[in-house]
Amino acid sequence: MQIYTRLLFALTLLLGLLGSAYAETKIALLPRLPEAQMKKMFEPLAQYLEQKTGDKVTLVVPADFAAFKQTVASGQVDYAFSNPLVYVQLKKEGVAGDALVVASEKDSGTEFRGIMIARKDSPIAKLDQLKSKKLVFVDQDSAGGYIVQLLMLQKAGLKKDQDFTILPFAKKHSEVVKAVLEGKADAGGIRQGDLEKIKDIDTSNIKTIATSEPIPNWPLYPTKSAKGDPSKVRSALLALTPDAGLSLKIVGDAGLRGFVNATDQQFESMRAAGKIAGAF
Repeated sequence: MQIYTRLLFALTLLLGLLGSAYAETKIALLPRLPEAQMKKMFEPLAQYLEQKTGDKVTLVVPADFAAFKQTVASGQVDYAFSNPLVYVQLKKEGVAGDALVVASEKDSGTEFRGIMIARKDSPIAKLDQLKSKKLVFVDQDSAGGYIVQLLMLQKAGLKKDQDFTILPFAKKHSEVVKAVLEGKADAGGIRQGDLEKIKDIDTSNIKTIATSEPIPNWPLYPTKSAKGDPSKVRSALLALTPDAGLSLKIVGDAGLRGFVNATDQQFESMRAAGKIAGAF
């Protein structure tokens, strides 16, 4: 009887462990900022989703944009939170489902913009003065740190691969700022609002020389490997209505106001911009 009891206890423990493993939900975050900072910003959201869904929620921050796309495509995560360009790219590849929600930011709401920056002591004050200059951007798949800037430069009469030099991608918005401050680049492209999010660099000597038209904000969406019912996650996120007390407590540190419902149709403008910039 004692042996039977021990075996039953061991089997129960094993099944519990297997059940816990199955119930883990992994969410990939596009790494526009350093990994530690991204996890700190979104850890309250992970804890909130654990309470609402009953599943363990783990945040995954890949090394760069390419690694993020590979992580999603290879089925390593259940959900992804990224810029709209990466979303429409992964949707086209068939590895992402329709957006569940779109983030609402404190200043820009459900849309955001990209900016071109330079040192405050630089004589550069507008886009057409970037002719023959060295420019640095985040990543070829960065909506707010490359794609919209290419469109801005195009409208200013400057042609890629002809009128300016693009330095190797910096991979993080903070690294773009650092390259500009250190004089390695004459100007750079980052997402509007990220200057305020950068904690380890003095950004007081940075100025904005141009701002893009608005594009859709970041969506959260299921991957092809998502387990369970995505509607549970959507419901939990939609409960974080913009500017509500709970919402600010959960996602305020991430610079968000909350979430609103999303439709795939609202990302058509991003698809069009991506095509013009050669992202497809």
